[in-house]
Amino acid sequence: MTDVSNIMAENIEKIKKRKISLTVDDRVNILQRLEAGELAVNLAKEYHVSQSAISGIKKRQENIFKVKNILENCEGNTKKKRFKGTEDTALEQKLYLWITEQRNMGLQITGPMLKKQALLFNENLGGSDNFKASNGWLDLFKKRHGLKYLSVQGQNSSVIRKSSEETQEKIAEIISITGTGPEYIYSCTDIGLYWKTIPHKSNVKKSMKKTEQKKIPSNRVTIMLCSNASGTHKLTLFIVGKSVQPRCLEAVKYLPVIYDHQINACIDNEMMKKWYTSVFIPEVKEKHNLNHNKNTKIILIMDNVFCHHFQDELNDICPSCTTFFLPSNVKPSIQPLDQGITELFKKCYRNILLLAILAENYSQNSENFLNSYNLLDCFNFCSLAWNEITSDNIRRCWSHIIPTESRSTCNVQENDVIALHSLVVQIPGLNELTFQDTRNWLNVDSDKIGWEDYVDDDLISNQCSDEMVDNSIEELGDQVEDDYEDLSVLEDKCTLNTRISSGEALNALRTYRQWYETCEGASSSTLQTLHEANLFTIKKICEERTITH
Repeated sequence: MTDVSNIMAENIEKIKKRKISLTVDDRVNILQRLEAGELAVNLAKEYHVSQSAISGIKKRQENIFKVKNILENCEGNTKKKRFKGTEDTALEQKLYLWITEQRNMGLQITGPMLKKQALLFNENLGGSDNFKASNGWLDLFKKRHGLKYLSVQGQNSSVIRKSSEETQEKIAEIISITGTGPEYIYSCTDIGLYWKTIPHKSNVKKSMKKTEQKKIPSNRVTIMLCSNASGTHKLTLFIVGKSVQPRCLEAVKYLPVIYDHQINACIDNEMMKKWYTSVFIPEVKEKHNLNHNKNTKIILIMDNVFCHHFQDELNDICPSCTTFFLPSNVKPSIQPLDQGITELFKKCYRNILLLAILAENYSQNSENFLNSYNLLDCFNFCSLAWNEITSDNIRRCWSHIIPTESRSTCNVQENDVIALHSLVVQIPGLNELTFQDTRNWLNVDSDKIGWEDYVDDDLISNQCSDEMVDNSIEELGDQVEDDYEDLSVLEDKCTLNTRISSGEALNALRTYRQWYETCEGASSSTLQTLHEANLFTIKKICEERTITH
């Protein structure tokens, strides 16, 4: 009888051991203690589990550490005993990153806001149609990520102002300690550009369905702008589009910009690192001869968004270059290039676009222009717009960090918008547009930046600017074929006594430029001169038209 009792007691003890579940923290602790040399038998007794359970934990150590890392990254509960992988899904990751970014900027988050954002992300990610973002789901989401209080109060202006001042002082201290001059201090920022849009009447017929009104431009690129504080070194524009190999670039041997592609035309960690290693480092090395001037130190001020959290990795690439990340909540007030340069760049680009449309219209060739306007034209216009940004413009945008003689801003002024509107109303079909229509068009992508996940057309931004996109712009023709055909070129025989019109000169210049772009050995300086000559001719045509009317 005693033997039977002993056997039953042993079985009961085994059952008890089998029922014990360890938390993620417990399992990690066991692995760490095993690594330190403790015996499995002692750990089994302490945690009231079998030695085979300890052995199983050791076999699964890679997966256990991965789970621990996932939970810690999203502030999940490491005391849980079961991990179903919910925190590792794309929806959960994007939601948590979205919450983190909102909090970094001091913005308030509510339960309904989070549920709405979850539905938007789920739809865009192709998630389950059964996902409803219910109150029950919200409660579990908060528990998974340790969110006791979802709502957060936005930071008041005094807090943001104090943070801005502290950041400015820190940058000034770094500059003072290192003795770095303005020519060695750089700033970069990425912006979104709807490159193929023209102004459109704001009023939309109420009878139109909501889906018909919603017309988000598909032709969007991300542009990386970078310059030093003295304005003496503007880096080559880095443009990211969606197409792997646009047809208009197939035969082109030289581009005035550097082009790369991403599925959503945004910049992520990999793309940022590619820009840093293939554009920033080489151009800065050449400009300042860093291979020989080993003691020269370069500082790069960057936006601190969650897709750029790899500062140490960047700093390890080149010992002469150091990155400084701006706090997210003060970025708009501190980022030098956001003090008017990005706005001015887009104004210059759209001014060139309008002049080109007008010149083609005066040359009876506007329909061809609208149909054939492609990425190559966009690159050329962006390069010209970047060239119009002067060193004085750039120095002024740094005045809040590096004191200068001039503290005036370089933002787009009211007179600039008036000048643009005067061009808009000269275009056939746009003569009835209002001044506000032009202003809306100018600002249509003012909130579009290039950070992947945070502001991304593919992730549906629900900000009010989308309404501006709905009603104030119209895309140019969808045809983006190479514009080598149907050009009105000069006849081969042309005597010196023949008066060549500006329109004929423009067509001839374009034909030559297109040929030159396909030639081996084409030089960047010659192409830049051709682009400037092209812009000069466009302006000449518009001036002549103004005089005759």
